[in-house]
Amino acid sequence: MKKGWMKTPDQVEKERLEKENEHEKAWDIWEDDTIVAWKPRRMPKAIVAPKRDLPLHAESVNPPEEYLFNQEEKDQWEKSAPEDRKTNFIPSKVDALRKVPLY
Repeated sequence: MKKGWMKTPDQVEKERLEKENEHEKAWDIWEDDTIVAWKPRRMPKAIVAPKRDLPLHAESVNPPEEYLFNQEEKDQWEKSAPEDRKTNFIPSKVDALRKVPLY
């Protein structure tokens, strides 16, 4: 018993309960592996979060003049159906970053 080969019935029951509870734990699959100091043996492989596409010129906070709508284009965009529009927003120029509306 000193070497740990033989276990009492209480120890066997305790280990069985620990194994059952181990499967109930939820793992953060987006977590960076370098941060975790301790890892269980049966931890699933990490899944890398998908990266977003970079914004286009028209989506910029300060787009070039060629991407801004004039009044005629703006009226045409507002009259068209949402599924027929090229973009789902009206490009606008902002003079300061603190004046950018919520995304």
